[in-house]
Amino acid sequence: CVYRLMRIIQPMNSQSLHTTLACAVALALIAGTGVARATDTSGADVRVLSFHADVHVQPSGAYTDRQTQAIEALTRTGAQSLNPYQEEFSKSMSTLKVLSAWIVKADGQRIDIPAADIVERPAPAPPGSDGSPIYDNSLMLSVSLPGFNKGDTLHLQTLKTQRQAYFPRQFFDVWGPAENESARDQKIVVHGPAGMQLRAAQRGGWTISHATTGGAETFTATLAEHHAEFPGTATVDASDYSPIFEVSSFPSWAAVGAAYWSTAQAKAAVTPLVKQVADQVAGKLHGWDAVKALYMWESQHIHYIGLELGVGGYVPISANTTLKTGYGDCKQHSTLLEALLAARGIQVDPVLINWSNGFTLLPLPGLDFNHAIDYLPKYHVFLDATGEFETPGQLAIGERDKDVVISGPHPRLARTPGAEPAHNKLVY
Repeated sequence: CVYRLMRIIQPMNSQSLHTTLACAVALALIAGTGVARATDTSGADVRVLSFHADVHVQPSGAYTDRQTQAIEALTRTGAQSLNPYQEEFSKSMSTLKVLSAWIVKADGQRIDIPAADIVERPAPAPPGSDGSPIYDNSLMLSVSLPGFNKGDTLHLQTLKTQRQAYFPRQFFDVWGPAENESARDQKIVVHGPAGMQLRAAQRGGWTISHATTGGAETFTATLAEHHAEFPGTATVDASDYSPIFEVSSFPSWAAVGAAYWSTAQAKAAVTPLVKQVADQVAGKLHGWDAVKALYMWESQHIHYIGLELGVGGYVPISANTTLKTGYGDCKQHSTLLEALLAARGIQVDPVLINWSNGFTLLPLPGLDFNHAIDYLPKYHVFLDATGEFETPGQLAIGERDKDVVISGPHPRLARTPGAEPAHNKLVY
């Protein structure tokens, strides 16, 4: 159910970790603008010759992003992976247009890509890891590359217009080369109102400069070169170690939790239907016994379906609606459990977590999460009602020992417990 970044900051979709990335960042990771070729011995299939992005942020958090890039295919596999060039974006929140596109063949010949080879179509949504369906309203910009082969270079200029921020008056984005691609001449320029109090940070060799003129400020980040890396199997996520440049308006991780709570709180209202279901399920049970009964009922009766619809990537559908439809994504599961427990007088707070092999938070607070669960302060227990087989308080492997943001009336940074030997067993 949430979007983006290598990890990837992607609308928070617990079961899928579906990295199609209607994320602006994903393909920014494999972008560039043409310069001279040189022999590459890294083993990479693709070399980003240059990538330049010019981003203008508005006070509302909306922005435009003009990108100029050139990508060289070093191998036949690289040529096939780039053809067609594809980038995903949210139909309801943004537009993405190609300003110009051409190919420079290995012998120097230039071939302009005709408009007929540039199309928009519905983005495919692969099923989640457990086979659950995923639904979104993203579009895929697809650029077919005629006769594109090893040694050829794609030159592309695009303009993305993000009409609406995920959270009002907030901006957040991350850039960086993909770990398995050779990259050079990376330059990101971000302009924004001084009143937004934007901050910038980097990891892995970026150089950042900052300038203020009148009521505007500009951050410029450059990365001269990145050598392709090929980590072994079962390693942490690339976002834990790859070079990244980040810009964020969030002053703290608690502010991220507060932003989520501002849109999610009303969705957990205890309506007559919520109260009726909670009382029928819990009956005369109280305390932890009521928690277990309501958790087990929800995990067994509410079917998981991924929903990534515009701001819906961060805004849940109401608990009342979920009870009527009988399905929902991670945010809906989290919100419904909050409402059911609240109906029995039990406080529970929503939690934002990154379900992946990433264990390191970004340098600055931002939308570094792709899943939503719950936290019970009274019992110091985390609950994930999307799981069909976990018992109350048991977390999946990708949720253990993770930094999380507890939302709710008192947002804060916390950490989920790691695995314990006594819990690593199956009971038949």
